[in-house]
Amino acid sequence: MRNINEFFNNRRFLKYELLKYGFINTDNKYSYEKDIICDKFKVQIVVSAQSVLASIIDTKTGDEYQIPFIAGSIGAFVGEVRKEFETLLRDIRDKCTEIHVFQTKLSIDILKYCKDKYSVSPEFLWKKIPLGAVLRKPSSQKWFAVLMKIKSQSIGIHNNEIIEILNIKLDPAQINILIDFQKFFPAYHMNKKSWLTICCNNCDKADKILSLIDTSYSLV
Repeated sequence: MRNINEFFNNRRFLKYELLKYGFINTDNKYSYEKDIICDKFKVQIVVSAQSVLASIIDTKTGDEYQIPFIAGSIGAFVGEVRKEFETLLRDIRDKCTEIHVFQTKLSIDILKYCKDKYSVSPEFLWKKIPLGAVLRKPSSQKWFAVLMKIKSQSIGIHNNEIIEILNIKLDPAQINILIDFQKFFPAYHMNKKSWLTICCNNCDKADKILSLIDTSYSLV
């Protein structure tokens, strides 16, 4: 079987959705099979905590059909098999997973708060920055918050960690009072007069941050 973790990068499988889709749970491994190409092949997928594995089996011989996995392999028939296989993977990804980029407690609290109060979900708009998402005010479509994963050195924290940050819009006077270079920093990749960066890794209490998000929401 082939490891296809990259296809589900930054996604989290939802167990109840896997079962609803037709996966079978055996010792916390979720298995699924589906015939493709007029039953000439069978796709087998196994999801576990460590990996996602898949194979394409020739139903006539019982052998694994490996050509679609080989880079540079071409041909109309190979392309047809590969297309059906990838269509199935995308369907599973859309129906059985959710985006799982941001993992700090504060980031999770922020996303839940914005979803519950404002009916806003993160939007991943940049192909070159797949670990960055915006939250937009529905009435104006303007950003009121930006969540990103960046290198800690980018905001002046001198270690080699990847951190999660929140950018929000505030009154300039409030920004000047808040900046302490521990939790609150001059805005990263935003106008430093109007925006503030918060290190989500260094903030363990959400109440104050959620209040600042409300301020940002009202300002935009």
